[in-house]
Parts: sequence; C-alpha cells; structure tokens
Amino acid sequence: MEINTYTLRKNNDEFSNLTENQLMAIANLCMDYYKKGESDAIDDAYEDKQDEIDELEDKVSELEDQVEEYSRLTDKYEDLVKDIYSANDIEEAQGLIRDFADFERYNYRWEDWLKNDNNSK
Repeated sequence: MEINTYTLRKNNDEFSNLTENQLMAIANLCMDYYKKGESDAIDDAYEDKQDEIDELEDKVSELEDQVEEYSRLTDKYEDLVKDIYSANDIEEAQGLIRDFADFERYNYRWEDWLKNDNNSK
C-alpha cells in the first residue's frame, strides 16, 4: 500500500497548506500505524490458531488415552472369556468371574442367578 502526498493534499482541505515534507511525515506515520495494525492482526490470528491447535492436541491426547484404556480392558475381557472356556467346571468359571469382578471393582450381580441355575440342574 502506498500513500500519495498529492492525494492527501487533494482530498483533505486541512492538508492543503502543508509542505511536501510535512505530508510525507504524515504519510509515513499513517503507513507505520497501518503496518503495526496489520502485524498485530496477524499475530492475534496466529495466537488464536495456536490456541485451537493446542486444544485439539489435548483432545487427541485424551482420546488416545481412552483408546489405550479400552484396548487394555478388551484384552482383559478376552483373557477372562478364554479362562472361562478353559475352566474345568461351572464352579471354576464362577470363581473366575467373581475374582475378575472383585479385582476390577465391579458389582458382581449374577451370584444369585448362577446359584439358582446351578440348583436347577
């Protein structure tokens, strides 16, 4: 962008009596303010985008942690199912389920159901 001293003088009556050097000083000052404003706007936009990037990186990190936790739990569940299928009898399977529930701090709610199922046979 360029500020023309002729245009300043022509479009602003209050500048008509100023010398060329005075008009150049005003034009330079205006350009300095313009460049500073432009630079500040770019810096602000960059900071805003960096904040967005930081937030998204944090969210990605949280999601990666969740995926890791779900993967770990899935492995545990798969191991439990394998152990139950390899159990020698229903009591051993019940014990495996009970132990797993206790270790993972789950409420074990099938106790009565398993006892009733066992009694019906």
